[in-house]
Amino acid sequence: MIEDVAADLRDLYVGSQRALNRIMRMHGASYARTKLLMFVDQAEWVRGIDVAETFGVAPRTVTEAIDGLERDGLVRRDPDPVDRRTKRISITPAGRLVIRNSEPARQAFVTEVFGILDPAEMALLRQVLDKLRARVREVDRRSAAQPGVAEDDSAE
Repeated sequence: MIEDVAADLRDLYVGSQRALNRIMRMHGASYARTKLLMFVDQAEWVRGIDVAETFGVAPRTVTEAIDGLERDGLVRRDPDPVDRRTKRISITPAGRLVIRNSEPARQAFVTEVFGILDPAEMALLRQVLDKLRARVREVDRRSAAQPGVAEDDSAE
């Protein structure tokens, strides 16, 4: 029973991400790219380490993602006047256009998928998800406290 629920949750996540990415790509960018562009857009500028910490990914993953966005003209890197080792990443007008074109598709997808739930079902789902997130944090804290356990920086 537990394994079936875990598999169902995984299937829902994987299937929804696949569908969402397909829909968003038709509107100019994948969900991951749009999410990253929105993060950069919300600030005047960010550093790669800010992105890595916010999204829980390895710095090398951030570098590859930013390289692609920069190559496509969606962000730019500028020297940090305070720390010469750091680059400031900021969004370009083309990056903002990608958000304007793709974000409505994400919003429509969310509304279409979750709109089938009535308010009581949504409240129950949020309650269950909150309970599961709390348990994941507890298990993660316990495992992080184990001697010799290195933190995995590859989560996405």
